[in-house]
Amino acid sequence: GVKYHIVLKPTISGETMTILEDISSDNPTTEYASGYLSGAWSTMTGVRLLLAPVLGQPTLDDDIAKLIYFPATGFFYAASNQTLFKQETDEDKWTAVASAFGATITDLHTDGDTLYIGLGDSTNHKTMDSAETISTASVPARLFTRWNGYLWRAVGNDVYYTGDGSTWTGPIEVCPEGFLVNGISGQGDYMFAACDDGLYYVGFGDQVISVTQWGQLNPTEHFGQSMLNWQGALYIPM
Repeated sequence: GVKYHIVLKPTISGETMTILEDISSDNPTTEYASGYLSGAWSTMTGVRLLLAPVLGQPTLDDDIAKLIYFPATGFFYAASNQTLFKQETDEDKWTAVASAFGATITDLHTDGDTLYIGLGDSTNHKTMDSAETISTASVPARLFTRWNGYLWRAVGNDVYYTGDGSTWTGPIEVCPEGFLVNGISGQGDYMFAACDDGLYYVGFGDQVISVTQWGQLNPTEHFGQSMLNWQGALYIPM
């Protein structure tokens, strides 16, 4: 009993477009459409429209935590709770690739032909290859980033880095115990970490330097979450 009114209109008078008709409907006579041609509308009865979103959206119980393009497969992936979704471009819809990871997905990061899947501070992260084979790593990770030839991960208030994806240097304690690293991103020669209390960077010799305190403390706000480097500047969500 619900009616949807959907208008498809060319931008220039005289333009035409093709509207697909669903001829398999059991009862098409209850649906109506109008065609626009040369500045006038004409009603077409007995027509059902096939409508599909351009990008679509996963069917979710929770918000999308991360959306990323994986060059090794050529698809977009979205993380929501414990499920990894994939956009099927030929059908304009999302399908679940894997679920029940044992923890909520906290980050997705592409590094060459590997997709890194962060699962928080206490659950070992996962990796996915170009064939969408998922493997379990030996260490936990909540966040990932790559800078100056190293892959970095954050766990709790510590960061680690690796040159081969398996042998990690760390932990490097960034912010005081009890606070979290909410975002990591490189800038120049340094790796920056945004914590609950302020901004820090890891310099030469893995020395941690405080850049600035936020001036307020509210860990529930996750200051610096999704911090990134764009064209030479750090963007820090607050």
